[in-house]
Amino acid sequence: MSRIRPFQTQDLHPIWRINQANTPAVGSLELAQLEQVVAQSKVALVVEQDNEILGFVICMAPDSTYTSPNFLFFAKRYERFLYIDRVAVAEPSRGQGLGSRLYQALQEQSPDALACEVNTVPLNQSSLDFHAKLGFVSVGAGQAKGCSVRYLMRAASL
Repeated sequence: MSRIRPFQTQDLHPIWRINQANTPAVGSLELAQLEQVVAQSKVALVVEQDNEILGFVICMAPDSTYTSPNFLFFAKRYERFLYIDRVAVAEPSRGQGLGSRLYQALQEQSPDALACEVNTVPLNQSSLDFHAKLGFVSVGAGQAKGCSVRYLMRAASL
């Protein structure tokens, strides 16, 4: 049975490999960049089974010094939210509900609305469908890092 737990330093390389395998759905990062993102995060969780990392989520609080244009979209408009900067599940573990479980764990740790962006160019339809199923709604659209994105939020009470 898989379990969700807080990120630990030894998780950096496995989550980096999962991140890179999931581009362009999540942005490509150098290992040192990912380490900085985790250091700035309010919440970083992994899902593991038999000591193998199967997926992860990294989130920022509104008061973060993070400078991602997508994060700043929310920071300029909302006082309370938990920004999902990146979430990814390893290919062999997709379709097992791990993403939903990670989001549930986030909601249990934070009373605030969840916020994220999803690529529309290039189209990430599976992520749009996933977020719609979880009750996320569109709150805007924009351009960031060479992609078109849709900004999504889910109310804290859902």
